[in-house]
Amino acid sequence: MSVNEFLAIRVDQPFGSFYSVRLNSKFILQRAYSKSASFDGAEITGAQRKLRRERLKEIGEFIDSDDAMFPSSIIIAANYYEDDRLAEEDDQWRVEAVDEGLNLYKLIVPSDKIVCSIVDGQHRLFGFEYATEDFDLNCSLYLDLPPSLQASVFATVNFNQSPVDKSLAYNLFGYQLDRLDSEIWSPDLLAINLCRYFAITPGEFFCGHINFRLKEKNVPKGNWVISTAAFVDGVLRLISRNPRLDRYEINKKTMWGLAGRKAIKADESFSMREYFRVKNDKAIEQVISAFFNAVGSIFDIKDHSDHVFVKTIGISALFQLLNEMLLKYGVDKDTIDEFPVLLRKAKVINLEDTEFFPSSTKGQNRLLRMLLHFVLDKPFAEMELREEAENELSDKAEQYRQR
Repeated sequence: MSVNEFLAIRVDQPFGSFYSVRLNSKFILQRAYSKSASFDGAEITGAQRKLRRERLKEIGEFIDSDDAMFPSSIIIAANYYEDDRLAEEDDQWRVEAVDEGLNLYKLIVPSDKIVCSIVDGQHRLFGFEYATEDFDLNCSLYLDLPPSLQASVFATVNFNQSPVDKSLAYNLFGYQLDRLDSEIWSPDLLAINLCRYFAITPGEFFCGHINFRLKEKNVPKGNWVISTAAFVDGVLRLISRNPRLDRYEINKKTMWGLAGRKAIKADESFSMREYFRVKNDKAIEQVISAFFNAVGSIFDIKDHSDHVFVKTIGISALFQLLNEMLLKYGVDKDTIDEFPVLLRKAKVINLEDTEFFPSSTKGQNRLLRMLLHFVLDKPFAEMELREEAENELSDKAEQYRQR
């Protein structure tokens, strides 16, 4: 195996699946960030930060000693950037089966991009920055686990089940769950709730097709399947440029309580952001439902389909197309009624051309640009492309027209 490939054992538990894998401390540090350590809300004071530095120095001294050992696992979650955006396809950690009977897999880390969140064990890991030694660590790795669920793991591991303690754990990740009022839901929490709804609601395009929390409990065998992360990322593309910043703005404390959704700034680049700000979550749900049900109908997508639109690159491209459609035509009943008409214009694209639309960042970008070109009549010249890429897309589009 190459330097970026590691053997891992899949462990299935009620919350979801993770992978037990041995990784070197230096390797993780080059690709990792700590969410709770970077929270700058009122719950973490300057004195606590100072204590943390002293603690790291103590751990660094222990690491350099002859007694150094960390037998318990570091919990990490890969495939989200530090701003809570899902990592690009080319940067995502992934696994390939070696022996499914033994739950043995190969972990592939394709780049040195920072896409790994330290969910629990950040003091042990960042203690290596104060040490001269480095060594292997036992890691429990979650793939594609959205930030709000990372907070859930942290809370469960570190605190008991009393509301106050668990709320404090979530606060370290920027969430205020001591109140259940949806007024203080962040964009990613709304996306998680929509994910649950669409994953289990009969008649919806995504019903039985979202691998919620990684373990395939609600996905019948043989169905096409996407991850929770792919769906959540799609919803966020309608709402937020920086989900993490929005979360902190919403949860800021004021003299009247938490700031709430209206505290975030308007941004006309995101078609459903204003609906989110005024807590019209039903409208967001209805738009997503109508659009993807139209996709399923127009392109005859069945439960067992192997179609580019039911792969991660397709779901991402479709959500971005939806955002651009709504920005161009507005969010109203007339636009929703036009979804089938507009989507039919994409049928000229050869969506079975996996060579031109590979499962990669490049393939996703090509697919999105083709959709924008044919569905919204957007010239390639307006897409800020390199000349080579523009010519490539123009030539391929002309081939499609002549089919």
